[in-house]
Amino acid sequence: MGWLENTISCFILRYIPYTMGSILVAISFLLSLFIVPTSLLAQDTVLDTLVQTPPSSSILPNDTLPTFIDQNTGTIDSIEYPEIDYHPVKETVDSTRDSVAITENLDTIMEGATPTIDSSTPEPPIDSSPIIPSQTTDSVSSPSPPATIVDSSEAASTLLELKEKVVKDKLQRIHRRKKISRQRLDRLQIQKVPAVQGDPIRAINTLPGVTTQSDASVRPYVRGGKAEETRVFWDNMPLMQPYHFGGLYSLFNVESIEDINIYSGAFPVEGNNAMSGAIFLKSRPAPLDSFRLFTDVSLLRGNIYAGLPIIKDRVGVYFSYQAFWYDWFYHRTLDATEFFVEDDSFTEYRKNFEKYVDLPNYRDFQFGTTIKLTRDITANYVGLLSHDIFSNMWLRQAYYVEGEEVAPTHHKRHLFFSNLPSSTRSKRSILDTLAIVRVNNDIHNVNLKWNLNDNWTLENSVALQMQRWHVEFFQGDEWEDNSESWEEFDGQRIKNSDGFKLKLKRDFYNYKANFGYYGFKDHEISGGYTYDYLEETFDTDMLRFIFEIIYNGNTDLLSSLGHYGTDGFAITKNTPGSDPNLNYMNRLLEQIQFRHKGKVWGSYYGLYAEDSWNISKKQRLISGLRLEYEENSGDYFPSPRFSYFLNLNKKNELTFATGMYSQNDILFYIRDTDIKLKSEKSWHLNSEWTHHFSDHYRFELQNYYKFYWDLITPELYNTGELSWNYDDVGNQDSASFEELTESEQQEYIDLHGEREFRYFNTGIGHAFGSEFSFFYDPMPSWNGWISAEWSMSKRQDTDHASWYDFRYHRPWILNWVNYFKFPNSKYEMSIRARYSSGLPYTDFKTNMNTEADTMLYVGKRNAKRYMPYQRVDLRITRNSMFFGHPFQTYFAVWNFFNRPNFLLRDNETEKIKYFNLNIPFPVLFLGMNYRW
Repeated sequence: MGWLENTISCFILRYIPYTMGSILVAISFLLSLFIVPTSLLAQDTVLDTLVQTPPSSSILPNDTLPTFIDQNTGTIDSIEYPEIDYHPVKETVDSTRDSVAITENLDTIMEGATPTIDSSTPEPPIDSSPIIPSQTTDSVSSPSPPATIVDSSEAASTLLELKEKVVKDKLQRIHRRKKISRQRLDRLQIQKVPAVQGDPIRAINTLPGVTTQSDASVRPYVRGGKAEETRVFWDNMPLMQPYHFGGLYSLFNVESIEDINIYSGAFPVEGNNAMSGAIFLKSRPAPLDSFRLFTDVSLLRGNIYAGLPIIKDRVGVYFSYQAFWYDWFYHRTLDATEFFVEDDSFTEYRKNFEKYVDLPNYRDFQFGTTIKLTRDITANYVGLLSHDIFSNMWLRQAYYVEGEEVAPTHHKRHLFFSNLPSSTRSKRSILDTLAIVRVNNDIHNVNLKWNLNDNWTLENSVALQMQRWHVEFFQGDEWEDNSESWEEFDGQRIKNSDGFKLKLKRDFYNYKANFGYYGFKDHEISGGYTYDYLEETFDTDMLRFIFEIIYNGNTDLLSSLGHYGTDGFAITKNTPGSDPNLNYMNRLLEQIQFRHKGKVWGSYYGLYAEDSWNISKKQRLISGLRLEYEENSGDYFPSPRFSYFLNLNKKNELTFATGMYSQNDILFYIRDTDIKLKSEKSWHLNSEWTHHFSDHYRFELQNYYKFYWDLITPELYNTGELSWNYDDVGNQDSASFEELTESEQQEYIDLHGEREFRYFNTGIGHAFGSEFSFFYDPMPSWNGWISAEWSMSKRQDTDHASWYDFRYHRPWILNWVNYFKFPNSKYEMSIRARYSSGLPYTDFKTNMNTEADTMLYVGKRNAKRYMPYQRVDLRITRNSMFFGHPFQTYFAVWNFFNRPNFLLRDNETEKIKYFNLNIPFPVLFLGMNYRW
């Protein structure tokens, strides 16, 4: 294996140097800025004129405009595309149609004919205030121009874009639907962002205000808030925890998602249990007109999507599947290596590994159906079955004397000291299990939409979510002699059965009823009712930092140091009960236990209403109120929310928002300690300025302030129990401890006793910052965004405790995402760059020198910071055709500049303090996808 490792290392270090990466990225940036061929611009103009032509002549009201609108290739928009303000009277537009459902019509448009538009399902009205036509261009965020008319050399890549167009043919009021602190990514945009691996949640980490702990975690931290403070909604239904084992990926297949909207402030009134961020994913409707197929395969993972109509224009179904299969790929790598390595021991290792080890893997199966019951009633069902798998079994040598298993040392002593014949001794391989991980997620959601008449719409949703965790880690079977005598061989042994376990059963039931009324001239009124019931049964026994890795995806094992004391502490030789030979860093981690066994349940009620008031053609006010009630604590919380929009002129708009939010879906292990804990709460203040330089260039400046109260804060307490299961527990064991005096025993317990967390509603916090964003999309072959942000996030656990930086807060972040298609070429390039400050950490110093006085020093909580994080990802794609349908192959490089982000170094001294699960060196990937 040495020659293989040397070859890989040589390739990485010599053929992907830092300078080459710099040159390629610089070239791509210059190309994206300066190489804009006039022929493409001319073609864009022609097609733009063609697409804006109405399919038929009509006499229109002055405040309406017939258009064809590209819904899928726009940039992230704070002022969205015009939507149809329609009350179902005559012909309607199918709002449930798949985004690629009318390719045939687009082909017809490209040939100069009039398209045929399906018009059998109404679209709910949204913010229908009229705006004078002269303001339309600048009041609406311009999407990327429609697909360019290309010659035959570009037919393949162009068809891939055309497959994802939406055309809507309906008289529509020109209005604005600006949402404060909201950003949107559609399916095509997500696919073009490098290194997201088809995960829509991972894509939003490129947006301003969003960060993650490390490359190994997809869970977003929004504007200085915890991961639990950001809620994920799937078709408007709240989800429990839509992440795989360890938080590496979310459950969602990007091909099954229509778009994703993230709110970092001013959350919709129907969204509950979100204090820092709200993520809304919309499912891709099943196609009702023709067959759809997409597949993507790389060396790391693969997915497939297929949809087809069962009854044309009435019933459609789809399914998707994705899997993380580096386990299979690693096995194939071993097979290939064995071909070059003629070593019997390696062959045996390979066979045992493939037989007894399942590397962490997941399998997600998503399916759904769309049913148009009548012209005015549409039913949708979506389901998701997810399975996480990981196991590790090993073959150990078991030793026997006279048929009874003994320790290896006993077996050897018997060999030399026993007069028994050798036939009484034997050994054989025994299969032991070291780890078992099985995590199942089942989600089912049924939605029914009904347009009663011109003014009323009703919507009902029912969801069932079931989550099952079965995680066990075993220490391995060890045997000890019962007798210390070398002459006695009684053969009795004690089996070490200590291990870790997490058994969790969660059932979550959701119901939502929503209505909309549009009968007033300047008002749109909506409201609804939500009911959630959560039941959790659990049995856990493990170290706390292991649970953090498994459940929350927290790979920073040292983050718990701050809980020992906000202002720091030290262990010296003079500390009662100390031992100069003990590694106290490891001991502190082993002290914090995670033991919970029982059952908690509770109901959560919500009632909400909202009014959108068009004060004038340039002003709009949205007022909302949500009432929350949580059964266990009896906590009742009113949540008012206000948003004000002011259109200054054709290019500028100001928006302001404020609101109060709560989070009562408290985690099971916190509820287990105190069932009466109140919900956490926050107050937001947001302002935003949007400036349109032109139809294709937009600048945004967002400012925010958040105040938290009733935060649930953990406090470590000493259980008074001592565990002798670890190698180093100090200079005592269970026998010698009993010989100590009572005061000496208490001193020893105070230092070495096991710890557990208790929780209280005593925390408060502040978060504030500014975000600058620039979005550009001058043509379909070039678009992207650049963002910069500065922020601050502080927390305080109790009234008299010190303030500290929030653990996952980065004060400044720079992002750049750029997509560029080379002119007159089948190739396109995507780049993602991120440069941000390092995370804060609690400083520590250990000294294993027995002559030193201080054995462990821990500084103030999160008072230090790691060095900045830097990463650039690159993806090059080649477009072609396969059996008349678009086919892509791509080459991707993660961490292109070979930045050592996994080495967490202090920002001031540059000394290595810790390691994290960031990508340690450039990672190369090959893949391909096919679209039908």
